[in-house]
Amino acid sequence: MATSLTSSLCFPTSAAGTRNSDTFLRCKRSHQLTRLKVRKSVVIRSDLDSHVSDMRTNAPKGLFPPEPKHYQGPKLKVAIIGAGLAGMSAAVELLDQGHEVDIYESRTIIGGKVGSFVDKAGNHIEMGLHVFFGCYNNLFRQGIAICKNTTMGDRVAMKKIEDAYEEKKSESKPKEVRLPCEAGVDLKKRKTSFNPIQKSFGVEIRDQLDQEIARMFYTAGLPFNLARNPHYYRAFQFAADNKIDGYVPPGYNKLRTTLLQKEKEHVHKLLEPVRFSWKENGVSIVTDGWSDPTRKPLINFMATSGSGPMFLKAVNCFGVEKNRFFISDLMEEVINQIGHENVVQIITDNAANCKAAGEIIHSKFPHIYWTPCVVHTLNLALKNICQPRNCETNEMTYSECNWINEVQIDAFAIKNFIMNHNMRLSIFTKFVPLKLLSVAETRFASIIIMLKRLKLIRRSLQEMVISDQWSSYRDHDTVKASFVKDKILDDDWWDQVSYILSFTGPIYDMIRACDTDKPCLHLVYEMWDSMIEKVKAEIFKKENRDLSDPTQRSIFFDVVNKILQDRWAKNNTPLHCLAHSLNPRYYSESWLNENKERVAPHKDGEISEERGKCFLELFPDDDDHTKVLNEYAWFSMKSGPFGDLTSITKMDTMEPKNWWVNFGAQAPLLQTLALRLLGQPTSSSCAERNWSTYAFIHSLRRSNLTTSRAEDLVYIHNNLRLLSRAPSDDVKMWDLGGDAHDSMEDVGYLEFAELSLDDPDLENELISEVGADKNLLVKDHTHTFVNKGGEVSEIDFRFPGGAPLHGVNAFLTTNQLKTYDKARTAMAFALSPIARGLVDPDGAMTEIRNLDNISFSEWFMSKGGTRTTIERLWNPVSCALGFVDCDNLSARCMLTIFALIAIKTESSLLRMLKGSPNAYLNAPIRDYIIQKGGRFHLRWGCREIQYEKSANGDTYVTGLAVSKATQKKTVKADAYIAACDIPGIKRLLPSSWREWEFFDNIYKLVGVPIVTVQLRYNGWVTELQDLEKSRQLRQAAGLDNLLYTPDADFSCFVDLALASPEDYYIEGQGSLLQCILTPGDPYMPLPSDEIIRRVSKQVLDIFPSAQGLEVTWSNVVKLGQSLYREGPGKDPFRPDQKTPVKNFFLAGSYTKQDYIDSMEGATLSGRHASEFICDAGEELAALTKQLGGIQSIGVEEMSFV
Repeated sequence: MATSLTSSLCFPTSAAGTRNSDTFLRCKRSHQLTRLKVRKSVVIRSDLDSHVSDMRTNAPKGLFPPEPKHYQGPKLKVAIIGAGLAGMSAAVELLDQGHEVDIYESRTIIGGKVGSFVDKAGNHIEMGLHVFFGCYNNLFRQGIAICKNTTMGDRVAMKKIEDAYEEKKSESKPKEVRLPCEAGVDLKKRKTSFNPIQKSFGVEIRDQLDQEIARMFYTAGLPFNLARNPHYYRAFQFAADNKIDGYVPPGYNKLRTTLLQKEKEHVHKLLEPVRFSWKENGVSIVTDGWSDPTRKPLINFMATSGSGPMFLKAVNCFGVEKNRFFISDLMEEVINQIGHENVVQIITDNAANCKAAGEIIHSKFPHIYWTPCVVHTLNLALKNICQPRNCETNEMTYSECNWINEVQIDAFAIKNFIMNHNMRLSIFTKFVPLKLLSVAETRFASIIIMLKRLKLIRRSLQEMVISDQWSSYRDHDTVKASFVKDKILDDDWWDQVSYILSFTGPIYDMIRACDTDKPCLHLVYEMWDSMIEKVKAEIFKKENRDLSDPTQRSIFFDVVNKILQDRWAKNNTPLHCLAHSLNPRYYSESWLNENKERVAPHKDGEISEERGKCFLELFPDDDDHTKVLNEYAWFSMKSGPFGDLTSITKMDTMEPKNWWVNFGAQAPLLQTLALRLLGQPTSSSCAERNWSTYAFIHSLRRSNLTTSRAEDLVYIHNNLRLLSRAPSDDVKMWDLGGDAHDSMEDVGYLEFAELSLDDPDLENELISEVGADKNLLVKDHTHTFVNKGGEVSEIDFRFPGGAPLHGVNAFLTTNQLKTYDKARTAMAFALSPIARGLVDPDGAMTEIRNLDNISFSEWFMSKGGTRTTIERLWNPVSCALGFVDCDNLSARCMLTIFALIAIKTESSLLRMLKGSPNAYLNAPIRDYIIQKGGRFHLRWGCREIQYEKSANGDTYVTGLAVSKATQKKTVKADAYIAACDIPGIKRLLPSSWREWEFFDNIYKLVGVPIVTVQLRYNGWVTELQDLEKSRQLRQAAGLDNLLYTPDADFSCFVDLALASPEDYYIEGQGSLLQCILTPGDPYMPLPSDEIIRRVSKQVLDIFPSAQGLEVTWSNVVKLGQSLYREGPGKDPFRPDQKTPVKNFFLAGSYTKQDYIDSMEGATLSGRHASEFICDAGEELAALTKQLGGIQSIGVEEMSFV
């Protein structure tokens, strides 16, 4: 590897054991710099390379980084959990060393927190600002260190060498393709002379074709992401492979008419195997309503079975009364399209018109049943219990259940009192992890979530209200303060909270289990019955009643039971009873013996009655009816063909459908019916999710599409995706609280403040290799603050001398602070480790690490800094870096960053992606990994780490239990990397591993909640100078940089339409402000509309020139936990990448490395994890051999469409 000549900076040569904690910077020693005669006009590449080679040979040991280390040990198989930056960084390094890598990701996309998604209207939803602070180019490189013997003259000399080298390097690059070509010259008529190689490969013709394709993109404004579409390549490849003289590509009308219909027919044919399966497996029609961006009401129809949900049609209902007759007519059309003999049920919500329409369908097709969505039913029941109406017909329910509503009111009063005042919130943060007060917006379960989280922090809340800080604080609202204190210390109130959670827990659990595409029609009856029994058990336990005594009753349970039974009566259908009757598990001795009150379905009167109705409707022929009754009798009595011992013993252990396949052949009618019913869902989830696809096609920008043409596009788009990948199980775990079921990387959060120490390697730069370096836009070297009233100030780092003078000049000349505050700031930094770092970098870093136990505010004030400076300058920066203010951020974090700015000029330079991170960062890395032979396994989530403990006390992982929908398998490898974030790794680690302090420390790290708001305007909000310019929509205008403000709850924000225009600038629309609300705790419980209202008002406060502009689109994203809270005293709890478990390693930004919890930190952690694996290669291979080798993992290649 050629040596980088930027070097004031180079890589360390530290041993593996110190690579995380002893990151430092080294510069070339001054006596060597004097040997270089710097004359920019005569510096050439060969001279520089030769001189560097001499310097490397003659330099003292440790001055230069070692030559690249190539792994020489045995080839290893490595399984990585998580496809975030940490996991992909580890994969890149391991693949480069020749290992075999498989990455398992539970989501359908990669990138972890560095991601985005597209909403129903085609808007890109971001979780944070994708700003790259500093030299982010070297994404996967190792940390660097400070030289103790450099002078300012040395730095200036090296800067000149760098400039000369960069200039020469740029001159040696291939010239850009000229667009357009020479005017008026026809390639066919032009006389050209080709050398033999050019003639053989058609170089000039290829260039001409490239130019024409590029011009098509540029003139039509096509997204460059189109070039990743596999059909883009296939089209040109087909044309290249087949000589088609005189071919003219299809025109406008042909694309939108003839070809569109042909492609629809083609997709229809491709779906034939799926439709063919409906005859045997049956199909459910799922329907749901929605309004498109032009407010046209639409009704969506999906067909779902074991093969996955297929889009059928979306009907425009504009101007039509959606009564039962209209809806039933639409349902009938779909049924006839599918074939009525294939349809098992129609699933809708519980609306009266849907129910009535379902009854009409059942009267016409007796074998097709209307099934209400079970999740919606449960939500309504929970609402009736927790928020009873006070009316004459509901007197008993209100009397027995209103205390729950009162507890809810008290809970929200406590939360609001603490969260809505800065001083109370400050006291609160010292005692309680704030994320536990975060409540996601859910339909009817928010009270349950709130009470769950309050209960978790009960002890901390009680410590808070009896503390000296709480007692000494004098608030004007003493009545509320006294109320809050009394409630928190009231054991009776907490008993009520626990009681609510205990008896509503079974309802909550059933909601989670049913909101999925997974077949569960045959489970609902038993789940509902068991849920009521569990509710009863909790209530009787509280009231000290004996469940086994039938004479004892509870009035409260009677009320709750009535609510649940009433909802069940509206939800229960004969189909539920029949499906329940065909589940062999419910006839097994083991299931019946679990509860003495359980009876087999054939002995249950209600079930038998409803099953009998179904048999009459499904088998109208007398002979068939008699035959199926006999077959059911054999099945239920375990006699005849079902009397075999094997079939009886497998009733409880085998999947129901598999059991019927194996043992039901001699009862053909019943087997056919069972295979149809046991594969059906019970909720309308898939129909609701499909609206994002429809919105992608039928967006505002394409609202002139006819309904039929938009429907055809949706049909093609949605079903091609169905054909290209297996169904996802992402919705299987419906999380009521809004947090991801698996790692927090599942949420799709994108970090926005990134610091890098690393200089680019001018010769072999990995981020350049994957193609992502071209996707960064460098912004002006200033940090811009916007204050109330539109006053703009800057910290301007544009200074000729570079570091450290650029930082000194920036802070002394900023107009964000008054002269007195700037003087006090200068004094504080003069007494800081930053000044020491210019002469003693190692000592400075040690001193900075030792300041981890105090907040930055404490440190800054102790050195003479002012509170005004913290509030006007440092708090916005602190919130941008760690999502908390200076009072709650470790001094180590801020001082590390300031040390970088003092040493390296570009550390404070901001860079942003051109557009969506999925396209401009994740995709190049993904392609690089696949090209190197790495494999992604999407939708395969890790559910368990399997391990063994040897006789000598060593622990090692034996496999990972992973699952995808109903599929399960065990993954075995030589080494395992858990590339999760804090919430994810806590859920994944076996509880017994907490016996090690190493793993137990992880549970002492907590996450920070954030709220991201996006606002699209019909003008340019940040354009403060020219009012007319801010109102026009022809060209983007305003402040093109990351912006800070001390006068709003969003401490940092950006206009993405300006800063990242590729995906966020839309012709005819204005600013897209992305605001990060930090701290996010006060906003977590608020509804989205209230958050948008508050943020919009604050935007106008700091941009008064935007008065009159309207918000045309908005979005709110809440994350219960994002980065770990880098509070004082938390750094010692961060784990190393190497763990006490021999073949198990960690990766993630929370692990030990000298960066903040950031994207750069995540990538470095992945690199360190891979280095530990390579260092232990021989030992890991021997361990695998000792365990019996690695069985085939059975992976599948990932398909990107």
